[in-house]
Amino acid sequence: FGLTDNSGDAGHPQPPHFARWRLRAEQCRSLGWMVKREEEPAPLVVEYRAHTRGRVHYLQASSSLVFWGGVTDVRLRAKYEVRGGILGDAIGYGKTATTIGLIDARMGKPPPPIPAWEEGRFFNTRATLVLCPSNLIAQWEQEIEKFVGRQTFKVLVVRTVTQLKAATVKSIQEVDIVLCSYRLLYSPIYQKRLRYFSGSAGVEEAHLAAAPGGMSSAFGRKLQRMPYARHADSVDLAALRQRTAQFIRNPRRSKWQGAQGSGDKFAHTVEELQYPVLEQFWWNRLLY
Repeated sequence: FGLTDNSGDAGHPQPPHFARWRLRAEQCRSLGWMVKREEEPAPLVVEYRAHTRGRVHYLQASSSLVFWGGVTDVRLRAKYEVRGGILGDAIGYGKTATTIGLIDARMGKPPPPIPAWEEGRFFNTRATLVLCPSNLIAQWEQEIEKFVGRQTFKVLVVRTVTQLKAATVKSIQEVDIVLCSYRLLYSPIYQKRLRYFSGSAGVEEAHLAAAPGGMSSAFGRKLQRMPYARHADSVDLAALRQRTAQFIRNPRRSKWQGAQGSGDKFAHTVEELQYPVLEQFWWNRLLY
């Protein structure tokens, strides 16, 4: 198959706050495609297949005549409504500026609804989450200021776990953009916070205690230095969703604590919970 370009697409109007620096015509075409991909979900059909062959059966114990017990072919087709896509413009094309234009053009629009089966299992926020390498966060900050100025968007920058520890659910709900280093997601401290919320905080400790010679052994110390995110069973996201829903319904009963060093006080409301994890939010959009 082939991928066509967007040279024949209509351009989107300039974003409302792009007064001094404007998008080029080709960037406006890309912006128009991005807006359409958010407004008009496209169907994605996925087919799951399982194929098994039956056992060999002999007609008689002494016979060489055999027959197959049959073949089972199971197919399950699912249809999803998908928004978003991959902006595949070339290097140096201005993808960051175009993406900032998307955020600006869509400001004030209703955020994507949470599906009925996920309702009440996430914290709501109007913010766009941008996950990028640490060395590109400054570029994002500069591009935002260049194209829309300092007053248009409220931006929260999270380079380290320490900065996330200072945030609350409310502070994240009140910003327009969260710039975050994706390396934070692999931090052992961040993973420990994830396990705390999912109710599996003792998994790593039990794993380390089972090391030959215990946690104080050379092998145990080596395990402690390993990012626990490498273990496939380190975080149960289904449990995280369930426990977040319980917290939203009754924060006082959940007794979730803030970041260590902050007094470890319990959160009595959803908004005052300190040091939430990114997986607990239903973002307006996710850019990676």
